[in-house]
Amino acid sequence: MSTVLFVVFVVLIIAGFLVMMRLMAQRSKGAPEYLKKPILTDNEKEFFGRLIEALPDFYVFPQVAMGAILQPAVTRQDKRNYYRIRGTFSQKMVDFVVCDAALNIVVLIELDDRMHSSEKDGKRDAMTNQAEYTTLRFNSKKKPTVAEIAKAVEGTKSPAIDPALAQLANSPKV
Repeated sequence: MSTVLFVVFVVLIIAGFLVMMRLMAQRSKGAPEYLKKPILTDNEKEFFGRLIEALPDFYVFPQVAMGAILQPAVTRQDKRNYYRIRGTFSQKMVDFVVCDAALNIVVLIELDDRMHSSEKDGKRDAMTNQAEYTTLRFNSKKKPTVAEIAKAVEGTKSPAIDPALAQLANSPKV
């Protein structure tokens, strides 16, 4: 008799659990799945303002997907390697991408805060260096002045900073 009571008790618990799950699912059907999110934190917005002021002849794009600026060095025909390599960067973002007037990438800028890890940053920088991008990293707690930003970008070895191209960067923006 006790076995029958135990089985009935287990069945009632399972039934109660299923009813509870169904009620919770019905309540959440009307709830949104997506919420808007600011593109930049307040700290990043303030730094973005410094970048714009320091680099008036350049375009500064915030929060750029690495998939927009990198591609695997193998063809898509080599699917296994293509998607393996793409998977190493496809979910990552660059804080700021600086481009000249012709939209050539001049430099990548990272604003490092407490969430950044030296090991992960080193791997990211290795990827972007291999693609021949220069990355400038600035400490979020000790942000550079406008003049320091301008000097750091001018000091990059990017072809877009070449004096022959400087006139292009100073041309009127459309």
